[in-house]
Amino acid sequence: MSEINTQQTLELWAMYTIKEWLKKIRELNIGKTGHLASSFEATVVTSAGGNIEKVLFAFEYYGQMIDWGVGKGVPVELRDALNASGLSKRKKKEWFKQFYHEVAVLKYVYAERYEAGINSMITGSFS
Repeated sequence: MSEINTQQTLELWAMYTIKEWLKKIRELNIGKTGHLASSFEATVVTSAGGNIEKVLFAFEYYGQMIDWGVGKGVPVELRDALNASGLSKRKKKEWFKQFYHEVAVLKYVYAERYEAGINSMITGSFS
């Protein structure tokens, strides 16, 4: 059975996720200054023995405000009411939801890899 290099897989997945976020913010015309795009970082955190604990993503907090359609003069609690009344022109630019798609991709990658390994292990035991 081939071993899965979990850390390498997660590092590649994190880099791909950031690439997809960058693509999304370009599509939505977010971040004319480039500060948000240059702020994306990812770290795979391991515990003793090299076990993966988590993947941490970091980016400028205002990126979340853009995703939510809030900011100066438009608090998140009043966003919908202000937009409905015409008092705010801010719109959601949902770039972050791409993350949930990438998590689904990661689940699929692991399912495929583990299935192949288990199938070869089972087949090998009957040879």
